Amino acid sequence: MIEKIKIKGHLEVIVRDAKTGRILQRNSGENLICVGMQNAIGQALEGNVDRHIIKVGIGKGTNPPTFNDTSLTDPVYINTLTVSYAAGTVTVSCTVGSDVGNGMNISEFGLFGKGAADDVLLARKVYPPIAKTESLVFDLTWRIQILTG
Repeated sequence: MIEKIKIKGHLEVIVRDAKTGRILQRNSGENLICVGMQNAIGQALEGNVDRHIIKVGIGKGTNPPTFNDTSLTDPVYINTLTVSYAAGTVTVSCTVGSDVGNGMNISEFGLFGKGAADDVLLARKVYPPIAKTESLVFDLTWRIQILTG
């Protein structure tokens, strides 16, 4: 019997008021897994155990995601992440603070891993642009499910 493995990603972006913490907007949906994820998994199985999630990027790109995407447009990176694994799901959480990305119309989000070089795009999601100011904080939660069947 041959088992098929499917990788499915989901990103939730919660936009909050930086002072009050009040939720102003919530975007949630499936993201596209990119070629970098396929390569990272293959390289890890080959024995390159240094293939892991290292950061999240925000950018200004509005083109729909494709499997062959390798970067974001004018990215800013968030290096402080919480990464965990349980029951077939990798969860990545971070906050885009009030001092990060100000003046950008943030529309794209990328999950980056360590590959042969840093900054390997693993997954990408595009939402309608949000004008980032110091009065906004974004809470990001990325879930990557590894499914069989």
